[in-house]
Amino acid sequence: MQNEEGGMIRPEFILHSDFCISFDRRSNAMIALTRLNGQQFVVNAEKIRYIESTPDTVVCYDTGEKLMVRESMLDVMKKAIDYARVIRRPISD
Repeated sequence: MQNEEGGMIRPEFILHSDFCISFDRRSNAMIALTRLNGQQFVVNAEKIRYIESTPDTVVCYDTGEKLMVRESMLDVMKKAIDYARVIRRPISD
């Protein structure tokens, strides 16, 4: 997609398999996860410090906050890696 000046426009949302990556050049991106009660929420992928499997998956943030999620540790890692690949890819025509 191109804007009126002929420059490239990056989409606001990129749909990828079973999750949505939302990004804007002015803000950080989010990945969708699911709480143990089934409620979906989004988190800033760049704020994840580490992920534990205890056996529930616990996502630990750089603030020290910890959230338990339904997704496996491998699934959360995949979403964070996929986000990083999308956000860091060069803009091309």
